Amino acid sequence: MAKSGPIPRRWLLVCRVVDNLGDAAVMWRLARQLAVEHGLSVSLHIDEIAVLRHLVPAARSGATIDGVALHLLPPEAPSPPGGADVVVSGFHAALPPAWPAWMARHGPVWINLEYLSAELWVDDFHGLPSPRPGGLVEHYFYPGFSARSGGLLRERDLLQRRDAFMADP
Repeated sequence: MAKSGPIPRRWLLVCRVVDNLGDAAVMWRLARQLAVEHGLSVSLHIDEIAVLRHLVPAARSGATIDGVALHLLPPEAPSPPGGADVVVSGFHAALPPAWPAWMARHGPVWINLEYLSAELWVDDFHGLPSPRPGGLVEHYFYPGFSARSGGLLRERDLLQRRDAFMADP
């Protein structure tokens, strides 16, 4: 999974809402961070945009907010709209059925973002490849609290904003 060189430019994130706000919140936060802090081209494909509206009131399919293009996750699509250099499926979100064949032909990096964990086993599983049918390889990203895990996903200025909030009477 580790490649030298520039960060791939086109990121496509896939979210299927399972537990109301949790999945949508994490994937929105990641999408926004990739776009705002890293200047990447990011699209978030989510199966329940209405859930995202609780966090991002302007969220609508076709809207671009904070540099993130929002799309309703299509149940049937021959390929990811606009293509992708990296596909991130949040918490094992199932891809539309035709996408794996497209991915096998076009070769984007495929990452499965897992849940944050403090379990020790996360260090041994973070970054591991998982070969899939058709020549695809899915890589596991495990956020965690050690240097061998994926670390914590947080905005660059989060601690400064928190300190300012705490200091404000």
